[in-house]
Amino acid sequence: MTNDCLAQHELIASPTAQGTNKLLWGDWSKGEYGIILRAQDRYDHLFMMKKLPQFEDSSELNTPLVPASFLHASIRASNSLFLKHKVVNAAVLVGSRFRNNHCFASKNRHHEGRDLVSAPVCYPVDAGSNDRINMLTYNGTDCHKNGPKDGICIGNNCLSSRANNCACNLAGRHVGNFLARFLAAQATSENETKVKFLSPYSCWYENTPEGMTETIAASNTIWMERKRWSTLVDDKYRGWTECPVTTNIRNEKLSDAMLVTLPISTSHQHSLCNHKEDIHNDVNIMLMRMHQHGYKNLPVVFLGQAKGMLNQTECNLMWDGTYCDDGYRKEIFAQSFHFSAGSCLAVPKGCKDVYFFPTCDISADVCRKVESRSPYHKIASIATNNKVPPPSQEDQKVTQSNDLLLFPSFSMLAVINLVAMLVFYWLLERRKRGRRNI
Repeated sequence: MTNDCLAQHELIASPTAQGTNKLLWGDWSKGEYGIILRAQDRYDHLFMMKKLPQFEDSSELNTPLVPASFLHASIRASNSLFLKHKVVNAAVLVGSRFRNNHCFASKNRHHEGRDLVSAPVCYPVDAGSNDRINMLTYNGTDCHKNGPKDGICIGNNCLSSRANNCACNLAGRHVGNFLARFLAAQATSENETKVKFLSPYSCWYENTPEGMTETIAASNTIWMERKRWSTLVDDKYRGWTECPVTTNIRNEKLSDAMLVTLPISTSHQHSLCNHKEDIHNDVNIMLMRMHQHGYKNLPVVFLGQAKGMLNQTECNLMWDGTYCDDGYRKEIFAQSFHFSAGSCLAVPKGCKDVYFFPTCDISADVCRKVESRSPYHKIASIATNNKVPPPSQEDQKVTQSNDLLLFPSFSMLAVINLVAMLVFYWLLERRKRGRRNI
């Protein structure tokens, strides 16, 4: 990262970037479960351009679910959004209207019913939805057409089988080891003990707090055992989860932002300045494509990924404090940027988020409706409005004197109690003497 580059293209304290990053690193006890990412396909483009009628007979179009990916900071593998190699890709990001994130239920009046994106199940690795005939039709559950006919079993123990529609039968922490053993047992030669990807062998967990915990555990154990089953080196590892989600994710109003994935960085100080000009050009192409296909009113954020956690505290929180360098730390950030093609990422006057402008004709109109309905901006506004200025020295003196009057010190209370006890015993003694005199 160069100081000159950052001086020209500054990082932005975007409420949407900060809010979605908080969900990425979310505390499940507070209803912060993570984010959903949906890389566009041709049907998304047609939907946004309102050109779908000619494709009404397409079985692929009429499915009630579409593939997406779930992401949380506790997942070790990097996420390249359904691309085979670590190159730039773009997706819509859903966080505040992801049904799991019920932390927004009291903050967002739209956090109910069809205004939420739902995922009935999740697969810990790429599921190969195109090769699972019913995966996008029946609650997201199905077996891969090229998967083992007799199930993924070692003896009488089965990870999944066609009898239960390929649901995961084992706890997530056992999945990586089981798959590696299964592939070794099925191999007829040493070359067959490893595969490029696990799509035919991927099973699913229900989208419940318990099921998502198992999904993450399975994803992490599969990653930790990769050298036993994968032919791909780390930077080409296909580490995304796959979760079939409701098709309302195509509705721009339910998305929080356009998210752009960047190649793995060697620095945890994420910035476009860490990458070469060809990556900048790829980012511009992806943003231009999203803009042309209707996603022109959404803020833009980036997903940065670098190997290893920053410190032991983070590792304890997300990776159980072990193997702190074996995985990719994830962070969402926002940045202004001028591309050589003449387009730019900028914060319009009166706005707080970063937006993409194809000709760098910066207008504030793009953000007014988006930021007014964004729960991230409402939370930031409440936090700002509730800030109380520090008291002056005179105020502190008055407060301290009032505290002494309203809340006596321990020594004062002890004296009061002692006096009260002496008075009580004195009255009691007088009463006894009065009775004796009678």
